[in-house]
Amino acid sequence: MNYSSTSKMEEMINKNSVDSMNMLTDSIFLTLRNAMNSGDPQTIKKAEEDSREFIKGLETLNVYKSKNTIEMYSPEEVYTKDKKVLEVFLAKEELVENRHNENNSHLMRVLKPMIATQECLLCHSNEKVGDVIGVIELEFNLDNIDEMISDSTYFLLIISILIIAITLLSALFVVKKVTSPLKVLQKELNTFFDFILQKTDTIKPFKVKSKDEIGQMITSINSSIEEIVKGIKKDQEAIQEISAICENASLGEINIQISKDANNQSINNLISIVNSLLSALQYNVYRVLDSLESYSNDDFNKRINSKGKTRGEIKKLFEQVDHLGETLVKLSSQNLKNGLSLQDKAEEFAVNVETLAQSSNNQKISLEEATSNLHTVLNKTNETTNNARQMESYAKQMINSSKLGEELTNETASSIDEISGKVNNISEAVEIIDHISFQTNILSLNAAVEAATAGEAGQGFAVVAQEVRNLANRSAEAAKENKTLVEAAINQANVGKDIANKMKNEYLELNENIHNTTKLINQVTDDSKEQNINIDNINSMIENINNETKNNASIANKTNQIAIEAKEIAQKIVFDASNKN
Repeated sequence: MNYSSTSKMEEMINKNSVDSMNMLTDSIFLTLRNAMNSGDPQTIKKAEEDSREFIKGLETLNVYKSKNTIEMYSPEEVYTKDKKVLEVFLAKEELVENRHNENNSHLMRVLKPMIATQECLLCHSNEKVGDVIGVIELEFNLDNIDEMISDSTYFLLIISILIIAITLLSALFVVKKVTSPLKVLQKELNTFFDFILQKTDTIKPFKVKSKDEIGQMITSINSSIEEIVKGIKKDQEAIQEISAICENASLGEINIQISKDANNQSINNLISIVNSLLSALQYNVYRVLDSLESYSNDDFNKRINSKGKTRGEIKKLFEQVDHLGETLVKLSSQNLKNGLSLQDKAEEFAVNVETLAQSSNNQKISLEEATSNLHTVLNKTNETTNNARQMESYAKQMINSSKLGEELTNETASSIDEISGKVNNISEAVEIIDHISFQTNILSLNAAVEAATAGEAGQGFAVVAQEVRNLANRSAEAAKENKTLVEAAINQANVGKDIANKMKNEYLELNENIHNTTKLINQVTDDSKEQNINIDNINSMIENINNETKNNASIANKTNQIAIEAKEIAQKIVFDASNKN
């Protein structure tokens, strides 16, 4: 029974030691991981040194980096060749092994993989979630535990020998007296170890049924149990608060601190490290927020000016915020300069566009007046063309009359040749001559009127018309003389013949003058037609120019409105830029 109890106790102590080592390993792993998350090699180094210094029984503490971590941060290092470590890298599971060194010391080696989480990727950008970024090697010396177990074994062995001796001497009373408390102690120890192994949440003090050595041992164990329970609960509360604080910090809430203390000094060191980290983050974030608040209030002169121990990404953040301030100052200054320049140009542009609009409107009015005057000229030219056409018609009638006069003259000459045999027809001939004179006089009057209407172009025609009139008058006088001198007709037949020949020549000359006048009238008519066509073309061009001028005036008015809006925009830009510091 004693041997079985001792073996059971040794097994339970070893198991409890392994669990305790696992808890201690988790604590060290959390400490080192938080130190590594800071990205500061000195912080990592100090965390390792503190772990070696304050953790009793820790023989070895090594951190084996993955290939990607070595490649990113320390390419000069050599990747580990330890088979066990390589197995942990591949399996991603913790490995615990017991061994003895050359000094025959009992050692427990714990290899714990560091699995990358999302926050690890902030520094280990070449890794992904779930990768092993490193393996922590912890090696604990279990000689003290083995010695304690050995001492306990020897102690129990001595007690057992004494009990056996007393039993032999005291018989059944002593056996009963000794074995009963041991059974109770075994049961209580099982309960205690279940609590240590976290199989149960509560534990009660051992029952003391005797005042012998076993009873004293139970009393001593009860005192230790009470302290252990208080320490474990205190550590659990501290770890719970650390977890909650770290979770809140990971979500962005950094204005917090860990208030609880742990029974384990390593946990207290971890609390101090986390609080320092949160305070530093809070201070640096407030500095950035202060500068950004100034920028949001249009004051771009605020600067962080990071100095001292600040470095890494925080220092780069400070520099970027300061660079943002410099950039905002430059942009605001340039915006103000551009606004002032735009304002000056907009005012000048507005004045020029207003002048252009006024000029276009005046030009439009002038073109409208010119178009009206040109329409009047075109109408007058059309009237002149019509009058020239009418003169051409009159000239044709005069040519016909002239030919008729020539024919009559020829008849007169024939009559004069026959005057001797036809004296009886003299009166009739005189009447015919008088009638021709009357018609000629009428034609000469019409020709004079048309010549006066034609102006300078009809001066030559007026002369001819006057001559025709004179000739008509002379013809009338000759008719009168013929009436009065009918008795002397025969004697004056030769004279009449000469006069008829002269009249014939005059008619020929009249016909030639009329023909020339007709040519002039035709030329005037053609010139009037060509002038009318040219004036019509000029009128079309002026109307096109007038339409373009109206469009230009409309565009100038729209451009003037745009210039006014541009001027208002420039004033707004200058006002906005002037209000920024």
